[in-house]
Amino acid sequence: MINRLLDMAQSLEDFKHYEELLAAIELNSVMYDTDYTMNGLRIVLEELHDDISLQRDTLLKTMLNVRNQYAIRCKFRHTMYDMCSLGIAINHVKRLLDIQRNKRKYGVA
Repeated sequence: MINRLLDMAQSLEDFKHYEELLAAIELNSVMYDTDYTMNGLRIVLEELHDDISLQRDTLLKTMLNVRNQYAIRCKFRHTMYDMCSLGIAINHVKRLLDIQRNKRKYGVA
């Protein structure tokens, strides 16, 4: 699944958040709900394949934008698994950003 996500990201033209995506799918950082997290990232990348204009200046903002547009774009045929996956993936990226911010704040390597 990880290789598939990386291939999807590399095939996107003008995808700006490859490093952030790598940090998000690192095995040590995905501690809980791995299937949900990976599925959420897959949905984000698939939606970006359909419409790259959903991309924003950070991965988190891009994911939030995709989640907001996802129900409309899939004509409300999404499943609860898909919506939960998006939410869990977004929470995962938020947690990683909080960890990075705290490391910088307290000088932890």
